[in-house]
Amino acid sequence: MRVIKEELGDNEDDEDDLIALKRNMQKAGMPPNVWKHAHRVEPQQPGYNSSRVYLDLLADLPWKKASEEIEMDLRATQKRLDSDHYGLVKVKQRIIEYLAVRKTWVSSIEAAQQ
Repeated sequence: MRVIKEELGDNEDDEDDLIALKRNMQKAGMPPNVWKHAHRVEPQQPGYNSSRVYLDLLADLPWKKASEEIEMDLRATQKRLDSDHYGLVKVKQRIIEYLAVRKTWVSSIEAAQQ
């Protein structure tokens, strides 16, 4: 099998591939509950390729980075939605409700951190 892989130009071993993946996952700073899925992956398992692609995606996510929350003005948002989109009353109402809950949630987290 190794000779066939070499002739096809596929010299990479699956074990080396897994080592590189685990190194990338460590650099990403994943939480332990995500890490446990990486340790279960074996190259001999059916569906290895799809699991490998999924773990690559997880390794590329910015686990330790968070974006800054910007202050939301719900009245200005409502005016903007009304001026840009005719109708869609229920949709716009749901967007404003979502933003209001998010604003309250962010404020409570900030208060708890202080």
